[in-house]
Amino acid sequence: MVVKELFGKVKIYRLHTRVDNRGSLAYAFDESIDDFKARETRIYSMPKEGTFFGIHYRDEGGPMTKFVTVIKGRGLDYVIDLRKESPTYLEWESIE
Repeated sequence: MVVKELFGKVKIYRLHTRVDNRGSLAYAFDESIDDFKARETRIYSMPKEGTFFGIHYRDEGGPMTKFVTVIKGRGLDYVIDLRKESPTYLEWESIE
């Protein structure tokens, strides 16, 4: 389900989850999500609090589908509009 749309291009989804007395289940992929094309999956482990892990740039010719899942602790991700012709140029949003 889409929880937020940014800059007319970026969609933030919350995947289906279920919790019961056995534990929790979260769907890592759901084919009902439109335009979802993951080409790569990466898993990062950051054992130190306050770790920063790089900046990723993608132009409109090669859009990226990105999963962000935090198993323990908290995570913060940013989206910045770098399209010079865009009315939202240099605007940004953070997602925790």
